[in-house]
Amino acid sequence: MHNKTKEHIKRELQKLKELKKRLRVKLSAHRLMQMKGFKELGLNEVSAQKLIDELKEYVQIVLKQMNRLNTLDVTNETKE
Repeated sequence: MHNKTKEHIKRELQKLKELKKRLRVKLSAHRLMQMKGFKELGLNEVSAQKLIDELKEYVQIVLKQMNRLNTLDVTNETKE
């Protein structure tokens, strides 16, 4: 993996960790419906909760892939 990619992954993971520390409040369906950009959608409680669940699943996939790439890079460095 290129150094630029490795550094980019590390920076993005650090940003996500900092964001998690800063935003310790769980996102609820009611809060989502009040957020700018989501108000205009006219979501009801059920569709807002479904959207939150889908976003959580997407974030988990992205984080797993970023961590996997970071782990692969560390593993490759130790073999060299």
